[in-house]
Amino acid sequence: MNKLLPFALALALALPGCAAGDTAPQPPETPTTTTETAAEAPAESTLPGLTGRLRQTSYDTAAVGQTFYGMMSTYDEETLTSVYTIIATDTTANTQQKAAELETQGYYTSLAAWQDGLELYIDDWLDENGQPVTNSYQNGDITSWRYKIDPATGQMERLEVEGAPYSPQWQDDAAVYAERSVGQWIECINRLDHATGQQVDLPLPSQTQNVYDAIGQRWLIGRIISPGPMPDYTTDRDAFFAMWQNSQLEIDLYDPATRACEKLFETPCCDGEKWMYSGQRDGVPYFIHYTATEDQSYTMAVGLDKLENGTMTTVYTPQSDQWPEFESYGQDGEERWVVEYLRDSIAIYDLADGQTYTPTVDHDNYIGYPIQLLPDDRVVVTNGWYETTAATDRQPALVTIDMTAYLNGSTDYTPIEMYTGK
Repeated sequence: MNKLLPFALALALALPGCAAGDTAPQPPETPTTTTETAAEAPAESTLPGLTGRLRQTSYDTAAVGQTFYGMMSTYDEETLTSVYTIIATDTTANTQQKAAELETQGYYTSLAAWQDGLELYIDDWLDENGQPVTNSYQNGDITSWRYKIDPATGQMERLEVEGAPYSPQWQDDAAVYAERSVGQWIECINRLDHATGQQVDLPLPSQTQNVYDAIGQRWLIGRIISPGPMPDYTTDRDAFFAMWQNSQLEIDLYDPATRACEKLFETPCCDGEKWMYSGQRDGVPYFIHYTATEDQSYTMAVGLDKLENGTMTTVYTPQSDQWPEFESYGQDGEERWVVEYLRDSIAIYDLADGQTYTPTVDHDNYIGYPIQLLPDDRVVVTNGWYETTAATDRQPALVTIDMTAYLNGSTDYTPIEMYTGK
């Protein structure tokens, strides 16, 4: 669920004079609510809105109610072929079974799930001889495919997607959504309808750097506000760096239908303070706060902040001062837990009650680590390892447990019968 600001973090450390605490010159004032004027929206926009809650697609899991789907794979180096196996975990019956299997020389990019089926996205990347490209130094032609899958029967329908490569980052109840970038900026969000396959571009403001999420019908974005158009980073780095030091990252709520932006927060691009998106709960965005170390060589997490009324307020401070690591867990499309991974334990900050918990885990045997939060307030956690023919490497065995009991240290697990392929 985490959405990093990689470009801003990297540039802040690369720029001379971007020390923590430095004050960058301020760009022109930006009103609280602005409207893009470069391309005016029609009086009554025909752009489709969001249906239900936006949620991230995933490289390895997708959930529908009490069932979640995971991806396993094997790879044959001689034939350059992968076998992707989608595993359905029914947490009501506490069983696993194979939902579908696909053999391909393409690259799997994302998985989306609805009540009526799954969508698996694959990019075929072939060289001039029609052979799979095996490293990033080769040139190749890319074709993107959407596999519509019936998990009850394993049947698939393969459909080509326009605009390869295509890797959806989000889905709602009716569509998937993928960023479209041109150069260093995200130009639009492409919506692909789950039922019809129709693709529509949702325009974004100029110099949009990040698309984090959606709250209601508006997208949560990060864009760079600069004194003038930013130079191209790849062709004129000196000019880019000079303007970057005088620019700010602005976090907005943006409506593609009206092109209106509501500013929520702004921060200098070059002051050593950065935020990584964690998730939203009850319409409030949360971010992992990073600050530059004294020697300016790294940024380190210093807290979980919530963004309200134009201010970032810390709600959780890391227990570790040695490079804290965080992971976010959602429930029913909203942020629920932020987990701090310590050396041999974990700390869970629960956004629902604002409390911090230290559940029982066994680091050496990989037992007790959360995997999925279920709608009925149970948790899927790890319980060691097992072997399966569907994956090259061993996989975590899974169990379920009541959420409140788990947070308070219980290990009263209910085992899930794992799929072994045998």
